[in-house]
Amino acid sequence: IDLMAFHGINPRTKQASDVISTNHFDSLVTQTVTFDKAQIEENIETAVAMIQGANGEVSAIAMSPIFSQELAKLKVNGVKQYPELAWGANPGIINGLPADINTTISEGDQVKDRSIIGDFANMFKWGYAKEIPLQVIEYGDPDNSEKDLKGYNQVYLRADASIGWG
Repeated sequence: IDLMAFHGINPRTKQASDVISTNHFDSLVTQTVTFDKAQIEENIETAVAMIQGANGEVSAIAMSPIFSQELAKLKVNGVKQYPELAWGANPGIINGLPADINTTISEGDQVKDRSIIGDFANMFKWGYAKEIPLQVIEYGDPDNSEKDLKGYNQVYLRADASIGWG
């Protein structure tokens, strides 16, 4: 869901999805801060100020590994400011703010995101249909792989899940 909701990318093909169109963060969010690793804390503070200045809430931050690695390296007077991020750790909370470090934040050829911050608790909702049909395919070549399932002693399970966000 991250790739689809953040970037409008089909997770299977890693390409922009015509079905998703512009219903994703990268297309709809207009408040952005240019990533500058030399000013990484200021990047976060500027983003928070933009959100709060528009009467928004900040409930969490999602960071790419690139972003968290830069925070992990940050030192003041030789002292690491974010030791909880050392060695690729994902502590769950940074400075009292729920946080997640995930490759999907910056994944994709056209994606320039390094971090996404905002009100994930109240302003981003997602869900899925409770009824998910499952099909058992015992023979044939359902994906045109030129391999017959029965001939390779395989069974294919295919399910279609309906998901959405807003």
